[in-house]
Formats: sequence, structure tokens, C-alpha cells
Amino acid sequence: MAASLQGWLPVAVRIESRAPRFELARLGDLHLTAPFFEESLAGQMHRPFHQLFRRSISLGEAEAWLVEHPGLAPTGFIFHVSRCGSTLVSQLLADSPAHRVLSEPGPVDRVLRAAVDDGQRRRWLRAVLGLLAQPARETERRLFVKFDSWHALHMEQIRACYPEVPCLVLVREPLEVIASHLRAPGAQMVPGMLGYALPGLDPATSWQLPREVYAARVVETLQAALLAALEAAQAAPAHAPLRVIDYARLVSALDAEVWPLFGWRPDAAEREAAAQAMQRDAKNPSFTFAPDVEAKRRQASAAVHAAAEVHCVDSYRRLLALQTPA
Repeated sequence: MAASLQGWLPVAVRIESRAPRFELARLGDLHLTAPFFEESLAGQMHRPFHQLFRRSISLGEAEAWLVEHPGLAPTGFIFHVSRCGSTLVSQLLADSPAHRVLSEPGPVDRVLRAAVDDGQRRRWLRAVLGLLAQPARETERRLFVKFDSWHALHMEQIRACYPEVPCLVLVREPLEVIASHLRAPGAQMVPGMLGYALPGLDPATSWQLPREVYAARVVETLQAALLAALEAAQAAPAHAPLRVIDYARLVSALDAEVWPLFGWRPDAAEREAAAQAMQRDAKNPSFTFAPDVEAKRRQASAAVHAAAEVHCVDSYRRLLALQTPA
């Protein structure tokens, strides 16, 4: 088993009889540099070899492999409410050959959304992250995971599973987040798509809500989950540090707060790569970055303003209050 898994990466998770099976593809030294995990795989998975030759292993087989091959220990986790700079941070990290960056990996999402108890989910999470943490190249020495925004709902569980890992929590003015999703909706903004129900809302009611109200309710739910996790962390000060940073000051906080949180000191080459990356659109690197804060505010209707004020502003301000000066 040890030799047979070398160079194989989990690309999907199937759940059979309430147990996971990890689907692996032989991707060798693939360095994950695209804005999202699935995009890094896209250029590979259409090849006939990867369509025809897969490995499927059980949870027990994965855990046995990880005993001898634990992979990279996580260096840092990134949580966020979406559209608040998390992809920029993960892209800046991924530009270093010393970093292995898992940006919203599908196999992790499948495990976190599985209908199992907390103990099982933590066990599955350790297994799938262990498989994903196998360095593809000798240069990879640090591991970072950017979770999906809806994984804020699992932040406490993730922290309990990895209490030693520093966490960055990114937030943004809710009006801007909502306006961004109304222009280009994420999966979390489509009722029922992810299998989560918002507190106090059944699926039928969710579809009847105005789009801006439903989006505001989603942001409210994510912010509340992050607050709960942060408050729980305050009660366990021996755990690794967390840092809350607002989008409005993210760029200026990178050197002073973000990189020190993760224990990273970029060298000259890494700083040059980061400077070039800052000029690109994080989600679409072939385009030049253009600030859009003012455009989002101008486009926001009175209904968007009202929804943000009613549902999101209070928890957003409480999150801002948790920011700690460097």
C-alpha cells in the first residue's frame, strides 16, 4: 500500500454505507497554483489516463497509510465570509514553491457536509487532509488550507480537530459582500444547493424571499458562526492564535499581521512574486486587478442597504471589535 499511494491525490470522496471512500488520481508533482483546487485539477483530469486509472481506498486504508506518511502538518487555516480577499491571500501563499495551498478543496467540502456525527466527521477530516497534505515536490514545506465560506459553520469542529493551527478570519462590509453575490451569485446564495438550511427558514420560505434578503441572511449566518467559533477560542487561550482582519485593511496588514500569524517571512524572490500577484485579479489571474468597492456601493439598491442593516451589521461590528492591532 505504501508504494502504491505515492504521488496519488484525492480528487473526490464517495460515501458508501455511511463510510467514505477516497478516489485518487496519480498527479505526481502537480503544484496547486490555480485560484481554486478544482481549477488546478481541471487541466489534468480531462486526460484519458486520469479518466481510466483511479485508485479507490477506504478510510482504514487511508489511515494506515498516514501512520507512516503523515504528510505536511497544517501551517495555517483561512476562514472567511466570501468575497473578502481570501483568494488573494491563498494566491500570494501559493506563489511560493515552499507552500502547498489547498484552496477550497472539494474532497474536504464533501467530508464536512456529510450527514454523520461530529466524531466521524473529525476522523474523516483528518484522513482526507492527511492525503491532501502529501508534498508533491521536495520544495513544499508548509501547508495552508483555505476553506469555503460555508465552512464557517464547521469552524469550531475544525479548530477542535486542529487546535494547534493558527487561523486567519477575513470579513468585509456586508453591503459589499451582498452586492457582489447579487451580481455573480455563489453556490451558498442558492437556497438548498449546499444542503444547509438557514436558521428559522424552510426551503419553501427561502425561495420566496427577495434575493437581497436571502443573501443577507446567508451572510448573517456565516458571521454568527465565525463569532461563535471565535468566542469559543477565547475560552481556550492555550490553542493557536486567531486573527480577524477586515477586507478594507487587508493589503496593509499582510506583512504586519498575516504572514507573522503563519510564521512566514517571505524572501526577496517571494516578495517579488507577491508584488506581481497583487497586480492580478485573484480569481481570474489573466485579468488585471481593478478595485470595485465604490462600484459595489453605487450598485447597491435601497433594498440591499436595508437587508444588510437589518441582518448583518450588528454581527459584522462585533467581528470588527475582535480585530487585534499588530
